[in-house]
Amino acid sequence: MTLIALALMLGTPAFAGEGGLDDNCTDLVDNDEDELIDCADEECAEEAICEETETTCDDAFDNDGDGDIDCADSDCADQEICEETELTCNDAFDNDGDGDVDCADTDCADEEICEETEITCDDAFDNDGDGDVDCADTDCEDDESCGDAEVCDDALDNDGDGDIDCDDSDCDEDAACEEGCDTADTSTDCSDTATGGAGAAELAGEPGECGCSASPTKGLTATSLFLLFGSLLFARRRGILTPS
Repeated sequence: MTLIALALMLGTPAFAGEGGLDDNCTDLVDNDEDELIDCADEECAEEAICEETETTCDDAFDNDGDGDIDCADSDCADQEICEETELTCNDAFDNDGDGDVDCADTDCADEEICEETEITCDDAFDNDGDGDVDCADTDCEDDESCGDAEVCDDALDNDGDGDIDCDDSDCDEDAACEEGCDTADTSTDCSDTATGGAGAAELAGEPGECGCSASPTKGLTATSLFLLFGSLLFARRRGILTPS
């Protein structure tokens, strides 16, 4: 008996997902070529992401397969995140489903946070809705917050490359980001026991590091404690030191 005949006898197994593959219900492709895509295809009905009526209105996906996504779907009209007119202009979401987000939506033109030309260049927000934020926006070229070089301790992306302070490779050699001296947390110098990469690696108790005093009472490292304990144990065994 051929495999084809055996398959016909057994019938076609019921698999979830287009073409029998579970992950084919979210790829925006008509995998089984029946002119129905993702949640519009009944084979995807059992997938958790697919809904008979769109109730998940903030996932950028057409959950009920009717062609309307999130707040553009009338099923979402009563959802708190959805608005008839965009009123929430700083949440990186298209609240009225018209395709424009925050300050790119004309509904937000009168909002204080939105600007016709980006002039607020240090708030980590796209104030003019052109897709460029702060120093990455050419409108900010002459702003004092922006420049060709990254300032490594001001919590700003001065050169507009998406990396801030010690996360920017331009700051690898900067004193603020040297291993052993950081500005990344509230602990300073010898009292800091943080470990990590550049900018978050102050090691407590190393004389001379980050201005640490050579005083033995300041921050003993694990190595120095091990050596001290070993010396005391050796002295005791040799009778040089007796317990009190």
